[in-house]
Amino acid sequence: LDQLKQIELPPYFSVTTPVYGDPNRVDGLMVSHIRYQGFQGNIRETTRPISFDSNAFQEIMSLPEFQAWREEGGLIFSDNLGSESLRRFFDPNGTNFDALPVARNAFLAGNDVLYVNNLRSSTDPDSYTTLVSIIDFFVQKYREDSAFAQRVDSSVLRVLKAKEKIYGEFDIENVLPVGEDLTELGTSEDVTFDVAQEAVTMISPPAQEFDTILPSPPAWYEDIVIFTDVRTVSQCDTCPPYNQVATKSMANALLNLYGPQAGGQILEQNLFSYTFSQLVNVLDNAEVDAPEFLLENLQVADWVIFNTVDLDPDEPGSNALQRILVDRPDLLSGKKVVVFSMGSPIYLDSTNITKLTAYYALYSRSPAFLDVAARVLMQELVPSGALPISLNAVGYDLITVTSPDPEQVIDLELVLPEETPTEVPAQTQTPGATQTPVPTPLPSFNVGDTLTIRTGRIYDHNRNIVPDGTVVRFNFQISGEPGITQQFQTTTSGGVAYFNYRIQAAGGLEISATSEPAMRSETLQINISPEGVTSILSISPTPLASPTPTASPTPEPTATQSPTPIPEPKHNKFPTLGEWAMGIIVMGLGFVFTYLIGFYWWGSARWGLRSALCALIGGLMAYTLLNLGTSGTKYWMVESGTVFVVEVIVVGLLFGWIGALIWWMRTAGRYPLKKRG
Repeated sequence: LDQLKQIELPPYFSVTTPVYGDPNRVDGLMVSHIRYQGFQGNIRETTRPISFDSNAFQEIMSLPEFQAWREEGGLIFSDNLGSESLRRFFDPNGTNFDALPVARNAFLAGNDVLYVNNLRSSTDPDSYTTLVSIIDFFVQKYREDSAFAQRVDSSVLRVLKAKEKIYGEFDIENVLPVGEDLTELGTSEDVTFDVAQEAVTMISPPAQEFDTILPSPPAWYEDIVIFTDVRTVSQCDTCPPYNQVATKSMANALLNLYGPQAGGQILEQNLFSYTFSQLVNVLDNAEVDAPEFLLENLQVADWVIFNTVDLDPDEPGSNALQRILVDRPDLLSGKKVVVFSMGSPIYLDSTNITKLTAYYALYSRSPAFLDVAARVLMQELVPSGALPISLNAVGYDLITVTSPDPEQVIDLELVLPEETPTEVPAQTQTPGATQTPVPTPLPSFNVGDTLTIRTGRIYDHNRNIVPDGTVVRFNFQISGEPGITQQFQTTTSGGVAYFNYRIQAAGGLEISATSEPAMRSETLQINISPEGVTSILSISPTPLASPTPTASPTPEPTATQSPTPIPEPKHNKFPTLGEWAMGIIVMGLGFVFTYLIGFYWWGSARWGLRSALCALIGGLMAYTLLNLGTSGTKYWMVESGTVFVVEVIVVGLLFGWIGALIWWMRTAGRYPLKKRG
């Protein structure tokens, strides 16, 4: 419990300790189904889920930070009682789950409001039947058990007081939404975009290495394959299903922002969108729902984008990213692989993350977040968010990054009383000196008065304000007492720490502050005479010297066995627009050449035109065959590019001209048809 009070519980203390009526005070808290080992001292004992363990729950609620809040009407909401993890806890075999004791025990543990999404007993056909049974059970229990009835009355009273606080009085008109407010729906796109822009986080690589690893965004001629974890959900049993995010959502965002109508940085024919399920089917060599050219497009892609959510055993395609990274890394070799996590970013281990070019956390699947993802991919937007959780896979520890940044210099200032200060004469500084005295206007202070010292805002490693309660130590060095330093400890609020110091004697006073691991601060030097303050200087510390790199011996190369390179296609690209244009030029040259053959060889302009047109028809048929992209021609186009396109068109011209030759031979009598007898 002591460890919980130090680490996990302080954020909740900050929203339950404000006085009643303070807008920073919450009306309710949700208790998760978390279990603790050694909660009550025995390290071998593990609690039941806190939401069902009345002893552990009451011990937490009896803490002073929660007790007053609870007595003044604080509501407790249970986590979802229908969650799969809870079903497995109470019914490991998945054959006999009874929802009635689950709901009863959750209520008796101290929850005022029970969250019952998809809560269904094994013997019931649906969750509605289970919910009716639970309500009937509670009604019967209320009538028969007076202690249970008192618990119900207490929870209902808390709920009613919370509603009265929100609506003022129990009038249905205060609860129903006003029709005019419907016009506000859909008008918060700018707010959502701002939230998405501030939330997007670059998990890997480190910011200082990004320009080296990914120096430029996708170019107009590069192919991009996008895989999206598409989940189909329904709002209710009778509601039509819909996709939370569409297969082409990312592609559409790229085209809207960077397509032919918005600068032409991205071409539609270079974008190929698929679902995670389709990728899994290809990896499993399944023929169902496996697009014909997915594997071919993936092999020749320059960029591969994954939009992932989480790992869900009920969604067979949710592990597609992990599957391809582990089972078929050859498909991603030599490509720029970018992952956007639309849910929790905890599902990739350190080994898999090292196989990625870039890894971002979006936290949401809404269109505004996908627009932000497109801007990040095109390097128009630099991610500024920070992970809200620890992620060991990239060495990100939340406690460490939210501690004070050791590179900063903590500002110090003297808080002036409200009376009018008197200006202290400025003191000059010798050029080249390492310390800059800054005169500060101060009123007079005498022995026995109190000085209020305040730090500037203290920032953590992410350049955010440190959490409230961060320890700051003020150091007071009194002149004439060498080696004696008084140290006083306080904590921050809003990133700032205060300390009141009573002046004990006249003389010099030197004040500094530290907040580990930030050990440098400005120094306030105050000279106090029996008549009052004579001067005060704010001195910035000397900048830390940069270490001079030393030459390190160059290691001798050792013979190692070179890995066998994976053969790459010779061309590894579909024909570009210029290569298709080359095919048209070849057909034009063939038209002229075959016309000259017919004109000079067969003796007339008519036969020259016939020869050229037949050859052109053959060339156009070959050109059309290439554009249809059959599996055989597509492979050779990828392998040979322009050479294959020209070869096929020349063969088509040749076959067309042979047709004209046969026509001429029959007409000229050189190859007459047999007469029927």
